Amino acid sequence: MAELRILPQEQVIRLVAQADPREFSVLLGAGASRSSGVPLASEMIGEWRELAFREQALAGASFDDWCKAQPWFESPAEYSELFESLYPDERARQKYVEPKVEGAFPGWGYLYLANIIRAGHFNVVFTTNFDDLVNVALIKYVGYNAVVCSADSSVATINASTERAKIIKLHGDYLFKHLKNTVDDLERLDPNMHGKFGEFAQQCGMLVLGYAGRDRSIMQVLAEQLADDAAFPTGIYWGVHKADEPRPDVLDALAAKYPRRLRLFECPDFDVFMARLHEEKRLSAPLSIQEPVTTAVAGFQRLIEQTGEAARANASIKQQLDHLREQLKGSIAQAGSDAAFDLFEAHIALGNRDYRTGRARIDKYLQQKPNDSRGLTLLGTALAMQGEEEGAERLSEDAAARWRDAIKTDPGWAPPRYNLVNWLSIRRQYIVAISECEELLRLVPKDLMLRRTLAQLYFSAGRFSDALKTVDALIQLNPDQFELLLMRATVLEAMGLIPEAVSAAERATRLAPAEPLGHVMLAQGRARLGKLQEASASFMQAMQLDPHNPSIRMQAGIFFCTANSPLQAIPHLEEAVSLAPESAEAHGWLAQAYAMAGRPADAVPHIERAVQLSPHDSRILSTAGRIFAMTNRPADAERHLQEAIRQNPAAPDAYMALAMLFWGTQRPRECNDVIARLAQFAPAAAQQVQQQLSAMGPPGLMARFASAGAAAQGAGGGQGGWLPELMKFLTK
Repeated sequence: MAELRILPQEQVIRLVAQADPREFSVLLGAGASRSSGVPLASEMIGEWRELAFREQALAGASFDDWCKAQPWFESPAEYSELFESLYPDERARQKYVEPKVEGAFPGWGYLYLANIIRAGHFNVVFTTNFDDLVNVALIKYVGYNAVVCSADSSVATINASTERAKIIKLHGDYLFKHLKNTVDDLERLDPNMHGKFGEFAQQCGMLVLGYAGRDRSIMQVLAEQLADDAAFPTGIYWGVHKADEPRPDVLDALAAKYPRRLRLFECPDFDVFMARLHEEKRLSAPLSIQEPVTTAVAGFQRLIEQTGEAARANASIKQQLDHLREQLKGSIAQAGSDAAFDLFEAHIALGNRDYRTGRARIDKYLQQKPNDSRGLTLLGTALAMQGEEEGAERLSEDAAARWRDAIKTDPGWAPPRYNLVNWLSIRRQYIVAISECEELLRLVPKDLMLRRTLAQLYFSAGRFSDALKTVDALIQLNPDQFELLLMRATVLEAMGLIPEAVSAAERATRLAPAEPLGHVMLAQGRARLGKLQEASASFMQAMQLDPHNPSIRMQAGIFFCTANSPLQAIPHLEEAVSLAPESAEAHGWLAQAYAMAGRPADAVPHIERAVQLSPHDSRILSTAGRIFAMTNRPADAERHLQEAIRQNPAAPDAYMALAMLFWGTQRPRECNDVIARLAQFAPAAAQQVQQQLSAMGPPGLMARFASAGAAAQGAGGGQGGWLPELMKFLTK
């Protein structure tokens, strides 16, 4: 078997973080619970070996030699065989598991996972564990109640499309009698669990953490689903502790058989992985962590408020109630009593994207504390959510204003600045975003993700030297991070340093050869160096790695168009349109390729669709004008070319095509006006079109103008598009 490629953890974190909500479910194994106090299976096996030795070995026997002589020793089913032999009764096994699990407390990995679930990124968590750590973390840290299912009889009722997150315990719950831990139990999942696992596999990919893959029941279902091309549409990313550690043969076999759908990555620590994913998602820590005293006080304050008259009349309750008030008196005064509870409730509501409830709680909080930076920050978040849902830019502007108010109130409070930087970046207000980002870095100088954001902002603002300096500083800290090397290649290419850009892209692809974006970047650089054959090979490699990526298909099509090979471009652009039917750019480039190949009639529906999808894109409008001219639609051609010029007054192609159109329709004065406007910003282009027109003879050639398209079509090519072919034809 060929050596399996183990992806770097950072690459998987980026891919999962950038995925849309619900693109991945999560499968957790025992390794995820180790830091929360639950022993690993290997640790329990060690305990059972000693117990079996004490009970079964002859006096004077060597522990190591005796264990090695046992049929269960280091077998794939050692856990199940030992557990069942030492605890043959189902109730006895449950009593053994209970103390192992009851003392567990959800650690940092579960805290971050809970916050990510509350933010809506993950909607389904499968777990082989008997513990309840996912659900406890959701309740304790973020106040979220998930649907928990541990019984085969009830799992069939779970609806995959519901908003509420779901926790599915594949092997049961320690609180119930039947746990799946014997040899027969782990041979197969119960029927409804099996079916539900397969149902979710058809809808999303999977992130596997802390699970070694040693029980047949899970691996059998995974093998069945991987055999179906429609299952796991975004693939499986499976975390392994270390690349060189032994793994079950079945896992390696599946990874080798389905290398593009089951990808292993190095994940030595569940807590660290979830912390990095949480950071990559740019999520704020739960309020229970940011303000633990406020959160605790708010919870107990609610208990006090909900105590009714009948309960107060009970002597025991009254005694505890008075004691609670006395203990919390100082804290409640500091936290603002009801205000603390309102802030707590608002935070939870916004975590569930319930901006209406959140807004009501925040408004109530701000009535008592109108200048509180935390309240203003949450108000901005609520307004942003509402504006996004309603498509109301005014609400979005109000959100930014509240974040600015929060910054003025407390300049050292970082969350509103994070929100503001993101808001400004989306709106391409790069200069202001850079200023805010630089200020934020003074508050949180160790935030490497923020430095990466600043590098991207520098790049978008055209400050390439600053972008390169920032990226290089990040690479010094993380010399083998694929994304940073790719960013460096992008910056260098923008600076015109193409050989250096290619070198950076080559280094990135050597580091992550299975990452298609590296090959795309390498292809683009090689194309600019004139190494067209090598560029073509790089594009083909990228498409082999990710054949269903519309962006890669489109980039390949653009490459072949610019290399004057429209016939090679067309299949890739047709696939891009098929994969992304709402992409104006894909339709526009496909229309361009058809026109270049002498098929203007085929180009028309795609350019019309492109204009419909992006009516203000000057490049698309200009292409539409040229294609309509080729198909003898001069009025439509003129309208689109004029609009292209209006959208971008410095678009030479549109001016040149419009001048040709005016000349061909006997409008020499307007033709000369267009050339004069073109000469103001592109004198070389104006001179070129004048030379072409002077060689064409007198105006009034619309019939011949239309015939040029037919001639180009008959020629079956049209190197460089229809306009050069038209010029050649009219100079005959």
